[in-house]
Amino acid sequence: MDRPFDYEGYKRDTAHVVRWVLTTFNKILRANPLHEGIDVPEIAPDEEAPTFNRTGKAQCRELLSKVRYISRYVSCAPSEVLRKLRSAIRLREEAYAHFQKLSKTNPRYANGNKGHKDFINVLQQMFEQLGGSGWLIRDKAGEPDLTEQEATVRLINYFEKLHVEHGEDVKEPSADEEEPSTRHRAQQQRKKKGKAGKKRPKTKKVPPPEQEEDPVEMLENLPLERFEILPDEDSAVTDHLIAVHGLIQECVDVRRYIQDVWHDVAYDELNSAVAGALTNTAIAAVTRRGQKLQEEFGGTASYDAVNEIVAGGDIAKIQGQFGMPYTSGGERKWAEIDVTEQFMVPAYRDLVEFVTDYRLNRNGKPTKRMQKELARWDPDLDLVKASTEERLSWRRLYTLNWLYELVRVYTYPVAQGISAGKEYKWEDVDWSPSGPWASHRRLFGLDNFASFLTTLATQKPGAPIADKIRHHHVLQLQLFVDSFAVTRGWAIHVIRGHVLETPTAGFECQRDIDMFLDRDEQRGQQGFLPAMEQSMEGLKMALGSLRSEDNAFLEVLEAVDDQLTEWLGAADPLIDIPGLAPPRFPEFDGLWRYSPLLCGVGLEEALEMVALLGRLLCDALSELIPLMHVYNMLTQRGYLEPIDLFEIVLEMYPDAFFEGGEVPESDFMAALFRRLGAQSIHDVPRKLGRRDYGLPEDPLEGRTVWELLQSHKYEFFTTEPLLIAARRAGWDPAKVSPETFDFPSLMGWDVLRRTPRVRGATGERFADTPFVKRVRARSARASGLNEADLVARVRRYNTPYRARDAGHIGLRAITDGSAAPPPPRSESPTEVPPSQLPAWSLREYLDLLRVDFNNDVCGKPYPRSGINYFSVASLVLQATERIVSALTHMHHNICIAATRSGRCEPDPITVLALLLEADEAALEAVAMQFEDVDFGYWEFNYWDVVEAPERRSQKKTKKKWEDGLPAEPETCVLM
Repeated sequence: MDRPFDYEGYKRDTAHVVRWVLTTFNKILRANPLHEGIDVPEIAPDEEAPTFNRTGKAQCRELLSKVRYISRYVSCAPSEVLRKLRSAIRLREEAYAHFQKLSKTNPRYANGNKGHKDFINVLQQMFEQLGGSGWLIRDKAGEPDLTEQEATVRLINYFEKLHVEHGEDVKEPSADEEEPSTRHRAQQQRKKKGKAGKKRPKTKKVPPPEQEEDPVEMLENLPLERFEILPDEDSAVTDHLIAVHGLIQECVDVRRYIQDVWHDVAYDELNSAVAGALTNTAIAAVTRRGQKLQEEFGGTASYDAVNEIVAGGDIAKIQGQFGMPYTSGGERKWAEIDVTEQFMVPAYRDLVEFVTDYRLNRNGKPTKRMQKELARWDPDLDLVKASTEERLSWRRLYTLNWLYELVRVYTYPVAQGISAGKEYKWEDVDWSPSGPWASHRRLFGLDNFASFLTTLATQKPGAPIADKIRHHHVLQLQLFVDSFAVTRGWAIHVIRGHVLETPTAGFECQRDIDMFLDRDEQRGQQGFLPAMEQSMEGLKMALGSLRSEDNAFLEVLEAVDDQLTEWLGAADPLIDIPGLAPPRFPEFDGLWRYSPLLCGVGLEEALEMVALLGRLLCDALSELIPLMHVYNMLTQRGYLEPIDLFEIVLEMYPDAFFEGGEVPESDFMAALFRRLGAQSIHDVPRKLGRRDYGLPEDPLEGRTVWELLQSHKYEFFTTEPLLIAARRAGWDPAKVSPETFDFPSLMGWDVLRRTPRVRGATGERFADTPFVKRVRARSARASGLNEADLVARVRRYNTPYRARDAGHIGLRAITDGSAAPPPPRSESPTEVPPSQLPAWSLREYLDLLRVDFNNDVCGKPYPRSGINYFSVASLVLQATERIVSALTHMHHNICIAATRSGRCEPDPITVLALLLEADEAALEAVAMQFEDVDFGYWEFNYWDVVEAPERRSQKKTKKKWEDGLPAEPETCVLM
């Protein structure tokens, strides 16, 4: 099966089945409380009299009883319910067979499997009672599915017919003749009688009977996660084992996927910030899975405890019992995996060894024995020529050196204080990212892991270690190590083991950071640091005298400048700190130089910070909005050809410039007034001129730059880049607000295909959600599609098998309109309702996000995280100055009208606004100024080579481990 130990998927599937069974049962019991019209044998002796379910929970045999009752009225359950029930049964069967094998070496599995077969049999009986056998035949033949909505209509029609046959009117029950389920509803209040003003005799108020909520409505109002099969003792043990195996399996799959991503960084120039964002997403998913494991089953969910459950304390015992299925030459095959390597045991041992050794000296320096070992690490070792033992030893020494260097950098503020004579107890220091040392920037992108590691390492010898380490900690360390090894030509393939290839010549881990910052000022307006310095100077000149608000903004700019210069890809402030342990690498920036993953996650966080700051700048840049209105007017009226930079800025932030994001084609002055809430031309400079930045007078008092920018409220530029939105959602794609996703984009298409649809006068259309309204405003401009086209594309790919089997490939197809790959079997023409589309697996989410993250960082059409806002700001100021200067030299009356009393120069904001109703001579002169200023988009992006992911994938380097094997081995399961 697709995901044999996807415990979260199993819980979702069973919750869906339980919800349908219980709500359907309640509906039948409410409509037919006396069990009339049943032409089947009476209730079996072992079944209890039917009663409403109000909790959404039931034991397995209780569900079977209710299913038997339902089957007297319903011949076949909806296809989606049967499909999910079948999926749950298959997972249980896979788990049962797996645990039978493992029970030979671990008695825990034998105990957990005792009642497992009975549980599976009950689920199978439920499947048969709900018409599963007939459904399988019809499904294989490609007959139309029965939807939940159709099943509900059939049930309603059945009871309406039943009431008529019994001579009853189909109507709402009266107050005196209520159904048993509604007998306790509150009676309707009677209207007051009597003449006005006449006092009624006082009567004692009798409280109305307590209102009882309708049981059907109660369940319909419950969220899906509240429905579950209540486990008995045996099934609870089995559930725990399945969840544990699911956690380990996800770690194996994540490691395989992310290693591939970092291979693409080194060999195919994938931007490391994109790889960093994907890594953050994957680690967050494993973290959530581990947390749910502990919340649901209690006890400890440490790495050591989980491996104890799986292997009984000895990993070697389960070697040979785990494998990977794959297809080669059309033949299904299995390959044994190296359990020790794939369970990340070496990384865990290295982590424990580092913490144990670090605690002994308590000064940041390795013990003498450890120093002697670490000094043997050779950064230039040829891994292709080295033996297996040499590579493994090289990896261990690299890991230990890198961990020592990480803690050295992270602890520098305390080491600096100690060298100045202050006293600190290492074990009592709060190292958390929000703690007292948060104002001392030390790292970009790695605060949480560095905080965990430093807290663990600075405890006294003998303090617990194993209990504190979770799977996501070990996985994160493993990914750091893999990211470096793969750039040196060494990868660990899940089937083939060690795979070697020639490293990419000249690859540097800091490649993308260096291009982004441009410390040496070699790239004109593309580099962030030169562009920010130039825009700061331009702002000072444009503002003239500085107010406190301006000074606050400049203070934030300078703080960001300092942090990026000193800490992103470097550690300059550590050079002159006495008492700090010496660096563990030959180069002073070795922490970054030898860690592609750190460079990736660090660059990703830096891009977020700069995008937050850039949007704040654009929000306060008074000239930007009216200038964009002038540009739009000139292009709409034919005075100016579209300019790449302006077109992309309009696509990225239409809501910032135009009311509702709708680009006006006429009435341009009125459009500006609507966006600003202005009543006249005189209101425009008042609405925009020298506006407040929204910053406190002392912006960094008691807060970090990061905290300040994350909490800032934007007025115009409210649309968040995808990187920022993903972090706000805890790197959980399912929790990112749909309004965040662009359209067209893969995640945007996914939101659209899951949106409910309604039928109107002009045909089927999408429901009026905020996302759909934005799509309607942009679809013709962005993709050239009308709503009917969009609905047709979505319907085409929401059929049952394409909804899962086509996966993200099909989603790419509806994005570009190409034909999807043929489904593996005949498919039903019936569309899966949007609400019942299967959730993406983590792997599928990562595939979708890889494309959208890339577009956000360095692609088209929405690179909100990759555009250099400060270069754009400088150009806006330059263009405005040129426009005002040109009109002034013409002695145009616009400049006269825009010159305030007592001022010598025209107000630039008023000039831009008046241009929206200017004469032809003025518009031609202004169009020339736009043409003369360099607006080439790619010069305003941080990276030289910007390529669409589709084009990149076409020339993607074939990995050595793919030779003779499928590019995508399947999921790790039992041999």
